[in-house]
Amino acid sequence: MKISRRTFIKTSSAVAVASAFAGTVRADPTVSPSGYKALVVVFLEGGNDAFNTVLPAPDTPEWEKYQKVRGTVALDSTKVFNSSCKGIYPISDGRNPKLNDLYLNENLSALKPYFEDGHASIILNSGPLVEPTDRANLKSAEKPRQLHSHNSQRKYWYYGMDVINKNGWIGRTLDNFDLDGSSTRALSPSFGIPTVSALRGERYNPIAYRASTKSSKVGVHQYQLEGYEGAERLRASYNEHIEKRKKRHSNLYSRTVSESMRDSEFNNARLKTITGNYVSIDDSDHDDSSLIASFESVLALMKANRENTEGDMGYERQVFFINMGGFDTHGNMNERHPELLQLLSEGLSYFLGNLEAEGLMKNVVTTTMSDFGRRLSPNDNGTDHGWGGHQLVFTHKDNFAYPNHAVGVWPDIGKNGRNVTKTQRVIPTICSDQVNATVSRWLGLTDSEQLNTIFPTIQNFTDEMIEGSELTFEPLVVARPEIVQTIDDTTVTEPHPQYWDFLKI
Repeated sequence: MKISRRTFIKTSSAVAVASAFAGTVRADPTVSPSGYKALVVVFLEGGNDAFNTVLPAPDTPEWEKYQKVRGTVALDSTKVFNSSCKGIYPISDGRNPKLNDLYLNENLSALKPYFEDGHASIILNSGPLVEPTDRANLKSAEKPRQLHSHNSQRKYWYYGMDVINKNGWIGRTLDNFDLDGSSTRALSPSFGIPTVSALRGERYNPIAYRASTKSSKVGVHQYQLEGYEGAERLRASYNEHIEKRKKRHSNLYSRTVSESMRDSEFNNARLKTITGNYVSIDDSDHDDSSLIASFESVLALMKANRENTEGDMGYERQVFFINMGGFDTHGNMNERHPELLQLLSEGLSYFLGNLEAEGLMKNVVTTTMSDFGRRLSPNDNGTDHGWGGHQLVFTHKDNFAYPNHAVGVWPDIGKNGRNVTKTQRVIPTICSDQVNATVSRWLGLTDSEQLNTIFPTIQNFTDEMIEGSELTFEPLVVARPEIVQTIDDTTVTEPHPQYWDFLKI
């Protein structure tokens, strides 16, 4: 089924909403943001095979290592393209890094213009870490719990390494902002499609929603129920629930749930009204179940936020969290993974093109995250759960500290490489909290004490570009290659980006 403008207004832009529970304690906001900024996270659920997404340059020692270790899932050089993004590569003695091109899977080709123009970057080998870790100190270093488990590793991305905290790192970041008029706004500055764990804070209720379509079996409205099995049963169940909620509940839990559902219906009604005028999709060739429907909802909410400064929205900060499933490629990887990357590429290209058209490219940072990377060595026609992986980041080139240069170091992935375990799982060289803290700084949370409270483990890592663990390698810190750039007709020479601060504040 194809989506028309009329159908889309009824479904994707009129999102199905459920308010998340929030804590009762209120944080004391200390940051007054100036100007609009938004963060969009695309979570690749299941564990994206990062090393068939971002690849070393062909005809290099790193490419030879890649081919050897990846076996039946290795891509040949005709299946990749130059990203126009430079990365740091280790040399065999591990002491002197060098810069070289990074390549991307051919199925990401729709994103090539954004990489060429400097509006995209790559974060190399990030993942949950407690302290600097490599193969040599793997047994003695403190490690995240339950490595390679979907639920456990997602929690680190949702909550940060401080998983004891029940609020997400994005929600805790927003808690520190005094968003203009936030006490009178009816709607939240944060939205999840549908995940809200990372967004939950003390001051704001994130809104969970789904870019609903006729083919989705989660809707409750007449037009969403038509055309598939079980419609009558679902409609009856929903109506029964509504009737029960009309009664006064004496039980505190029941009353709380009832009030939450009431708020959800209110949010749903308000969002229908607010976003209906901001859908730009016409009769299109995009399938109604595609990632583009989620991005269109995000665009509608951004536009509505911009135009409703005196209404239910008008926030100077917004955050959106989109889930894209299917990346747990234990089997059939050579067929399934390219399809997933193509869907991701087309969705991101559509979204970024609309941001440019709306003049919002400088105001938005879009990044991918995933449970974990995959194990390098294949299990016949797929790959098992890994650890470290790469992230793609998109924003206007003026927001990057060093456009066209990746963040981090390409890991040593040889058979006995210092950044892999004996089972060929890649050990991260950048902690996920370092990445998330950098994004929080870009959003406006620059106070180091506040950042250390939200991301306590970042104090275990230095700002320098470390080759492996400081416990096992000499020299402890390698010199960072210099980059020559022309800024406002002035040529400047600066070091390669550190783990920290890959975005300008």
